Amino acid sequence: MGPEALRARLIASNIADPQDIEGCTPEEIDHLVSRFGPLPESYRDILSVIGHRAGRLVDDHADWVYFDQLGRINRQARDVIDEYAEDDIDPDVPEEALFIAAHHGEKPMYLLAEGHADSAVWVLDFASGRVKKVHDSVWAWIEELLVSAEAAIAAGEPEHNSRRAPDLQD
Repeated sequence: MGPEALRARLIASNIADPQDIEGCTPEEIDHLVSRFGPLPESYRDILSVIGHRAGRLVDDHADWVYFDQLGRINRQARDVIDEYAEDDIDPDVPEEALFIAAHHGEKPMYLLAEGHADSAVWVLDFASGRVKKVHDSVWAWIEELLVSAEAAIAAGEPEHNSRRAPDLQD
């Protein structure tokens, strides 16, 4: 999948109308690079399409994946890692880790900001301090989000906390 295919799928599957899709600007992506290190090309592509909103892709109160949520995700994850260090527990999260998602602020997922074409995605379990690889690539992570959103729409689940264009919000 690539950026154009991601956008097309969001629209074709009724996850988002075209006006409900907003990516990050190159300057915003450069800001992340200056703060966290060189991003994988795959993640840069994803941010360029859906960095700010993507309709019903996620319930953004429960699932944090957007540009404006990355600072909070990374602060919370690093705070937990520091707490583990105080207890002489090493969750083995590399310095190059950029936390890109969390569910209700827990079990944050990260990729490695090393500037490669792609990165696997890992999850840090706050309860145990264990790290587990959950996706072989950033695109596989997005695929899981797409499939989940498509299933929710097909099941007729109501729309909750989606990110729509400002003029279309309730």
